[in-house]
Amino acid sequence: MALTTGTSRPTTRRRQGRPPPATHARLEFEIAGGDQAPAAARRVVEGLENAMDGRRVDEVRLLVTELVTNCVRHAGAGRETPITVSLELTATLLHVAVSNPGIAFEAPNPLGATNGSGEGGRGLLLVDRLAQRWGIDDVHEARVWFEVSRAGAQP
Repeated sequence: MALTTGTSRPTTRRRQGRPPPATHARLEFEIAGGDQAPAAARRVVEGLENAMDGRRVDEVRLLVTELVTNCVRHAGAGRETPITVSLELTATLLHVAVSNPGIAFEAPNPLGATNGSGEGGRGLLLVDRLAQRWGIDDVHEARVWFEVSRAGAQP
């Protein structure tokens, strides 16, 4: 798992011995595709527990799991195919992007339309319902991103 991190802090000085809280943090990691990819992505999201409301972290964990699972199921990301997950935390929101080397796709219309099997087909519907904003990009790879507020989750 490759890891790239960075933080920026306000430049004001504090008299206390504690450093000021980070106002902007970015974490990007690459995981191998395959059946273990969703669990690996969930473990990294757990690192947000000190920075966000617990219910909101649970929602982010669910959405990241869904998007990474989509990379494995629909884009065929096997163990040899990297999946990149980026988390960018600002003072007010979290931006998450999940990408793989495949080509972009268009979201089904309507979201949540299933093939009749009753299993699957609801990942983007969850993203649409739980995220404030989301989208699909194809800048050199297939990427789905979403943003959520750092404040408490919807009841």
